Order: sequence, then C-alpha cells, then structure tokens
Amino acid sequence: MTQTSSGAHLLAPMGDLRIQLAISGADKTDDDALAMLLRDASARVRNYVGRADWLTAEEDTIPDDVRSATLITARALFFDLQRGDPALRSESESGIGGSSWAPFEGALPHEATAMLNRYRAPGLS
Repeated sequence: MTQTSSGAHLLAPMGDLRIQLAISGADKTDDDALAMLLRDASARVRNYVGRADWLTAEEDTIPDDVRSATLITARALFFDLQRGDPALRSESESGIGGSSWAPFEGALPHEATAMLNRYRAPGLS
C-alpha cells in the first residue's frame, strides 16, 4: 500500500497497475492518472467491504486478494475511461453497426466482488 501526496492510502501499488495495463496492451499512462485510478478503486473497495480501517493499515496487513481486487477495479476504471472496455462482448458493423456489452458503469467488476465478498462487514447487503 502506498501513500499519495494527498495522504490517501492506496490498497495496491502503482507499479502493479502499470504492469496489468501493459499486459492488457494499454498505452503508457502518467503517474498522476494512475494514482487517481488507484485512489478511486481503493475507495470503492473499502466502501464495498465496509473497512475504513484499511486507510491506516500497514501494507503487509492488506490481504493479497484485496490488492488484486483493487487492481482489477482500477484496470476496469481505466478501460471504462478509454472506452476500450474489457467487458465488451460483441461488435457488428453490418449496415448500421452496433455493439453490445456488459458495461462497467462505476460499480465493482464481478471478479472483484467475488474476491471481496468474504471481507464484507456483517449486515451489509
């Protein structure tokens, strides 16, 4: 977990996000943009799980699957912004053209929620 200049703790390192995006064939993105994506993803993960205490937790106390879920969320946010959404299911250009997909729309990706469900605070639905 790293700390940004604004003091917000990120649940995953920027280098890991850079690697995930490079593997996905994404263009190079500057550090400020990556930090913004990770801040947003970290906040979404903390809110989903109901664990505000992760704001002050030491890096080695954050479980690996939480880091992975944060990276998956940040990656989805990146592609949602770029409109290169990895959830794209089909495209067609016959005549009028068309496409259908499962849009991300700012919620946590299904893969991330599956990883995080066991960390959710009791009583949350």
